[in-house]
Amino acid sequence: MEGNYHIRIAGRSGFAREELLEMFRFRAQVFRKRLGWDVPLLGEMDVDGYDALDPEYVTLWAPAGNLCGCIRLLPTTGPTMLRDTFATILHGRPAPFDPGVFELSRFAVMSDDRRGYGFSCLTQLLVQAVIDHGHHRGLRRYVTVTTPAVERLLLCLGLHCQRYTHPQRVGRELALALQIDIDSSRQALIETGDPVRTGPPRQIAQGRSRLPIDLG
Repeated sequence: MEGNYHIRIAGRSGFAREELLEMFRFRAQVFRKRLGWDVPLLGEMDVDGYDALDPEYVTLWAPAGNLCGCIRLLPTTGPTMLRDTFATILHGRPAPFDPGVFELSRFAVMSDDRRGYGFSCLTQLLVQAVIDHGHHRGLRRYVTVTTPAVERLLLCLGLHCQRYTHPQRVGRELALALQIDIDSSRQALIETGDPVRTGPPRQIAQGRSRLPIDLG
């Protein structure tokens, strides 16, 4: 990959209105048009009630200034997709409710091999950023509702994951809840090294003071 990719972590108030709209349109492009998921759209945007809960967004910006990846983060002490949208996959097990555990959702990454980078390269940048962010925030784990295919991807990247639920069909997809241990995953990423870039992406903004990640 050429040029400097920028990681920006903030909440709604940390982004300009047009940046938020770009992110919601980007998510719609990835989930509805590229992946064919049945996500409800508001106009041409993927935006839901969880976006009104003051989440943090981990975003990845290309050298040209366009958005090429994003993740939404919600504390498990409030409403989450696992507890309130995908409760059926819990089979009666309580969803995590812990200030040291955040939910990862709406993981969207651009795929464009024509420019010399692939899905895995951008995914790795974004995953590394969200793991580092969790570590510096003092979080212990992420929980996410995702698919077995994304689970395999995260394991291949070196993340330490454990299933919180077994796979269950939700619509056209198999879904499961996955826990990601932050510190051990971060250490594994450090030990493995990163073949796709020579240095970390520049951090533009980070921290809950600015109100800044289901991988779907």
